[in-house]
Amino acid sequence: MDANSRNVLWDDKCIGISPYSNSVKMGYKLEEIILKYSLQIHNDGVSTYYSANSSSAPDVTLSTGVLKYGIFHWSVVDYDLRSPHHPILIDIGAKPKSQRQVVINWRDFDWNLYEEATSKHLRDIYEKWIINNSDDVEVIAGELSDCIQLSVESVATKKVISNHSRPFINSDVSEQLKLL
Repeated sequence: MDANSRNVLWDDKCIGISPYSNSVKMGYKLEEIILKYSLQIHNDGVSTYYSANSSSAPDVTLSTGVLKYGIFHWSVVDYDLRSPHHPILIDIGAKPKSQRQVVINWRDFDWNLYEEATSKHLRDIYEKWIINNSDDVEVIAGELSDCIQLSVESVATKKVISNHSRPFINSDVSEQLKLL
């Protein structure tokens, strides 16, 4: 919407502007509406309006429930539409990637056990190469890679990590913290 309102929630360039200006007063009113109806602000602080001597973000993109349809990407497009307002591009894409991943816990990796496992697996493939008279470099490299991977998998312990430094924080909590 072309809200003609300014608020630090979507326009960081309004810091220091008189709280009595009409656009800031409108920003406070819009902020109340956003909080009352739990609306999501998609602006990221980029200016949406440019004039000869200033830029601001009086155009605000709000939604509710749209994030369930996938990743929501908001951006300002630099097209000349013969208007001081720049177009806003909204892209709702694929479902967000899982924020949890299972990875190898390298910190607690048992390197001695890995050495034993690797020794056994390498000895086995070496004997196979001797018996079969293998000289195909691609095959040998693939078998070496598989041997190392098998050794790691047989020894490694796994842990679950998330995209956040604290796993109890998800994207919704993160956004609310930003708003606060």
